[in-house]
Amino acid sequence: PAWGGRGSAPGTPAGRTMGRQSSGGSQDGWSTVGGPARSTNVVVPSRSSREGASGGGGGGGSSSRMTTPVGGSSGRPSAWEQTTPSGDRSNRATPSSGGRGWGAEARAAPEPAATPDPAKIRQGFSNTVKELAFSHNSDDAVHRMREMKVPEQYQAQEFSHMLADVAEQGNSGSRGVCFRFAVRLFTEGVLSKSELVPALDRFFDQTYEELCFDVTSLPKIMLEECLPAFQDLVKDCALTADQHQAYVNRIKK
Repeated sequence: PAWGGRGSAPGTPAGRTMGRQSSGGSQDGWSTVGGPARSTNVVVPSRSSREGASGGGGGGGSSSRMTTPVGGSSGRPSAWEQTTPSGDRSNRATPSSGGRGWGAEARAAPEPAATPDPAKIRQGFSNTVKELAFSHNSDDAVHRMREMKVPEQYQAQEFSHMLADVAEQGNSGSRGVCFRFAVRLFTEGVLSKSELVPALDRFFDQTYEELCFDVTSLPKIMLEECLPAFQDLVKDCALTADQHQAYVNRIKK
């Protein structure tokens, strides 16, 4: 058989092709001759390797593998994939940044909800009462409490403690503003209405009698300032008239 001329691989008969036949008649320095080529894998020497070979030198150089599908009738691959030697991953294809498909970067996990700190909640109530007693700015105090987003399981306990703080204020003007502020917490949905009665029960069961030793005028404060202000809670259906009267009776006995 006739052997290929210049550019043919040594030992390759004329008419046999070394891979895909290109429209230009060559594939990166390798001549292709003849009819349709059978798809295969062809190792193509790099330019530096070919120049070293033609110059008589033994220069090295990396090679690239051109991979084609096998079994195509026309010999023309449907796609070419360029890969590099195993040690170099710089040209490896990566998926789009949409976060879908293989190899997508894991999405950032949502931050877990912060665990409520009872000490900070109590401090928030206390600071709000102190500021309100000084400024008499109820709107700002309601806003601050709304921003706190007090979990329901802490509302009864902390509201009961807040009533004691209000009762300890030194003048009736500040106490009156604070008691009306306490009412707004329930009528404006800052605190849950279902927690009002548990809060008042807690105050009278656990705090009231002991607080009377520190604030001797506490019965008068509750009867003349606090419970009259809480009549608005009866109108708002957060407290029944019978419940309101029961608290009045507890103070009078």
